[in-house]
Formats: sequence, structure tokens, C-alpha cells
Amino acid sequence: MRDRPARSSVHGDAPATRDPGLFALWVQSTRGHGAEEAEGAVETELARLRDEPVAAADLAKARAQLETAFWRGLTSSEGRAERLGEFEICAGDYARLLGRAAEYAQVDAQQVRRIARDYFAPGRRSVVIARPKPE
Repeated sequence: MRDRPARSSVHGDAPATRDPGLFALWVQSTRGHGAEEAEGAVETELARLRDEPVAAADLAKARAQLETAFWRGLTSSEGRAERLGEFEICAGDYARLLGRAAEYAQVDAQQVRRIARDYFAPGRRSVVIARPKPE
């Protein structure tokens, strides 16, 4: 069983709100890998973000993924309306949407480290563990 990946999925999200402050992270483990193991793996990665500069290739990949998701979200009229409304309500101005993709390119490794230190410090989180019902 150890040759199988320990996580079946990992997803993070910073909900768009006028007053940011929540970053949600969901980790699903594969059978045989418990919540404590997943939480330890998350803490290891958060510590790495706080303590080590992000590799240039990883930062470039993250930027590309964010920008791709951003443009993909604008491919339908529904997506455009949703994003314009989101920016008007959460950012205070729908026009800020127009510069969002360019903002991704401005993020550097030092900013990632600073944000990780500020927001991902030990003790600054709530952990919820949801376990499936026994079969």
C-alpha cells in the first residue's frame, strides 16, 4: 500500500471577499493514510514556503496555472458576468478585473515567503477533519 500516493487530491482556495483573511485547503487521503499524516505533510510544505525561497520554475508554473484558470473563467458570458460582479463587490471596482492577469506576473519569491510567514504561521489555523462513515 505504501507504493500508492498518500493523497488523492489537494485543493486550496482564497475566497474573494472584500476583507481577505481566509485561505482554505482541502486534502483527501487515500485509504490507509490518516488525517494526522496529511496534516503533517501540509505543515511540512507550509514550513518550506515560510523558510525557503520558491524555485523559479515552481513560481512560473503557479503563475501559468493561475493565469490559465483566470482566462478560462472568462470564456463564457456567465463567467464574465460572475467575475465582473465578484470584482465590483469584493475589490470595490469591476475594472480591477482587467489588470488581474498582469498582477500574477508581478509576484516574486520574496513576496510568497513573506505571505507564507504572515498567514501560514503555526497556530494561525483551524483544522476540520471529516471522516467517512464506516461501511
